[in-house]
Amino acid sequence: MTDTLAIGPAPDRDLARLAADGDAAALGMLFERHRGRLHAHALQLLPYADAQDAVQDTFLIAIRRIGGLRDPEAVVGWLHTILRSVCLSRLRGHRDVLLGPELDDADPVCASETPEQAIESLALGAWVFTAIARLSEPLRVVTMLRHFSGSSSYEEIASICGVPVGTVRSRLSEARRRLGDELLAAASAAHGEDAAHNEAERRRVEDGMAHFLRTGHHDRYLANVADDIEVRWAAGGTTLRGIDLFRHGLEADAADGVSFEPTSIYACPGITILEARFINPAHDPFHCPPLTTQVHVLDEERRVRRMIFHYSRREGLRGEDPAVVEARAAAAAERLAVPGA
Repeated sequence: MTDTLAIGPAPDRDLARLAADGDAAALGMLFERHRGRLHAHALQLLPYADAQDAVQDTFLIAIRRIGGLRDPEAVVGWLHTILRSVCLSRLRGHRDVLLGPELDDADPVCASETPEQAIESLALGAWVFTAIARLSEPLRVVTMLRHFSGSSSYEEIASICGVPVGTVRSRLSEARRRLGDELLAAASAAHGEDAAHNEAERRRVEDGMAHFLRTGHHDRYLANVADDIEVRWAAGGTTLRGIDLFRHGLEADAADGVSFEPTSIYACPGITILEARFINPAHDPFHCPPLTTQVHVLDEERRVRRMIFHYSRREGLRGEDPAVVEARAAAAAERLAVPGA
């Protein structure tokens, strides 16, 4: 926190400048200062409960957009512009605006940014992930998949989580309602320790995989895996349990000449989302689908106790029936689950 805020109440423009530079507490203070007036504005357009949700949505969008605010002097009007866009969107029946690219008319300068780019560029990533970590595990998983992975459609998330699409929608809606309050709570709390934890978790996964891919030895990678790990393939719902079968799967892939390259890793306490590109052998270029999204759920010792694999469908292959792709992925999972098959 800066000396400006320590002396006394800071003008809105100063809070806006600090927030744009990544000061989470400044953004929290700014929003709390104007929450009442924003709610009163929302009540002119929406019923009470919807108005409350619209105010939370406004805050969530402001997190993403504050770095592109052109005129800090106009921050209050900017917040009300976002709120009006949120209310109009709700009146049209669109409710899922969590951290996504919706409502670009509120501040077009940020229209081209992805949520993760905007968050990272503001140095607010630790704050956001601290708030996400306060959600329940099911809400954390859908939030991380929706906003920090390539498998972000409702259908893909439903497949990964093994629940109906309607459940995904309701969980995201619940996450949106809770995340606003959690972000405000996290704004005034120290989150440096959480930031260090998240970065350490990301590096640990990255280093273990890099060592395995470089040397072919999986001991360092398996050190991050619980003995009773449960692995589930979203396609086909196949499940295997135990580190021995998991080790067999790694060895079978290596024997088949299949490798993979991590493309992104996002971690919050208890949940890691890993995306990777499969590298198939030249003699069998379609052995594995090209991409995988993995959900790693950690135990108290930060070892993976549950892992969910989702394989992407290949694009651009004529005549490739999606059902065939899913069947192939399920068959591969079955083969890896049975030593010697």
